[in-house]
Amino acid sequence: MIYSVGENMYAFNSGIEFAQVQRTKAFNAANMPAKIITRQYNRYLARNAAWMGLQPDEYLNMYDYFQKVTDFEPFAQNVRTLAAIPRGTYHVRYTDNNEAHITENGQVLATVHLLPDKADCVGDIEYFNNLGDTMMTAYYDWRGFRSMVETYHPDGLVASQTYYDPAGAQVLAVTWMPENGESQATSWQLLNYHGQNYTFDSENQLFTFFLNELNDALASTFIVDRPHLATSVLGIDTPKRTIAYIHDSHLQQAATGNAYFVKGSYQPVLQPRGREFNLVAVATAQQAAQIKAQFPACVVRQVPTIYTQVVDDNTVTELQKILYVGRLAPDKNILGLLKVAAALKTHYPTIQLVLKGYFASSEYEAQILAEIQALQLDDNVTLVPYSVDDNGIYADASVFLSTSLAEGLGINMLTSLAHGVPVACYGIAYTQDNLIIDGANGICSDECNPQALAQKIITTFENPLTVMNLKVQAKQTAQQYQAEQLVTAWQQVLH
Repeated sequence: MIYSVGENMYAFNSGIEFAQVQRTKAFNAANMPAKIITRQYNRYLARNAAWMGLQPDEYLNMYDYFQKVTDFEPFAQNVRTLAAIPRGTYHVRYTDNNEAHITENGQVLATVHLLPDKADCVGDIEYFNNLGDTMMTAYYDWRGFRSMVETYHPDGLVASQTYYDPAGAQVLAVTWMPENGESQATSWQLLNYHGQNYTFDSENQLFTFFLNELNDALASTFIVDRPHLATSVLGIDTPKRTIAYIHDSHLQQAATGNAYFVKGSYQPVLQPRGREFNLVAVATAQQAAQIKAQFPACVVRQVPTIYTQVVDDNTVTELQKILYVGRLAPDKNILGLLKVAAALKTHYPTIQLVLKGYFASSEYEAQILAEIQALQLDDNVTLVPYSVDDNGIYADASVFLSTSLAEGLGINMLTSLAHGVPVACYGIAYTQDNLIIDGANGICSDECNPQALAQKIITTFENPLTVMNLKVQAKQTAQQYQAEQLVTAWQQVLH
């Protein structure tokens, strides 16, 4: 088995999760058994995985495994059929479509919060004491069963979390303790697992135990895609092999000067204590060479991270709509996108910048919205909510814009190329001359400033024939990133 080890499948996913899904599906289609492993507890995991196009046998979550629900058949747990609410004693009163109150003699004992996408189904039940304070919350999995119960200290901080199997048996208990005004998980206890109890000091220790259980059943290959999970993967006793995939730049520029050093998050991958990975994989030969030069003992290879399919749905050669699809986060330099748009607006007053994705935080969203107003781009910027389906959004795009200052390759850029939409970006390492070649399939500015990039875009779109050539070569570039090439490259690594 080939396991791609990750953190979660979220409602809003990054390129890493998309890469894991594509890798897993490509492997399975090529008769290379593969699954995605996730560590975090997520009672919406089954829903999110389905949104990503995953089948139940294509992923495995640690908590699902211990809760014995890896192949659980979903059912609708309706509020009015909930066994925990004896109708002879308690009454249920709906306040709106989102919640209901459980009352006794007019006093509210609990509030039932309903699932957002399942009519009248239980999401969680918040129980109150006589003073009206929350003393306990029972969380229900999207598939219908009571999954976890959380209790609280008198000050409202979390005291414990107990996880259950569908039969109601306790399978895992987590103890929380107050520290500096916050609650910290201090102990994980696996209960009656094959007749024994096990205690762990951290979730990562529990995760390593889980990975060893899988590997003991069948010696497997583990590909870790999140660097903070590297230590857990290296803790597997006798894996077939361990591989770390670095999806972005492993380097960080010093606060002063032009020196670069290895990001702290990648030190467990490139500078592990003790056992090392059998292989470190990256998306470009340039990054592989840099890692090899700095860490000569490291076995590093260029291996594709994602594939795409060419789509003939775009014939635009005029500069009308600028597109960005991806995370709306500081590391993607969304402020830079706005500044490029503002510079373009001086030549194209009606230019449109479409940003599709999800904000990293509400604070960053507020910052971006304020900057849109400050740059007087209210009529020029459109925010499109995140969705897995991007069909149609590329059809009328003139150019895909990225002002990121660090990328491992640029997955969203590759998707754009597949639609024949040229990419305009800064000439950063691992993207320029690897995925985007200035004047061939896109526009790269060696000067990482908005005005310089905007001017290159303006100059390029003055000639429709130049734009048409970019579009043709964009699709030719995307043609090099197909599922077959991905599988072939990985087969060379795995055999």
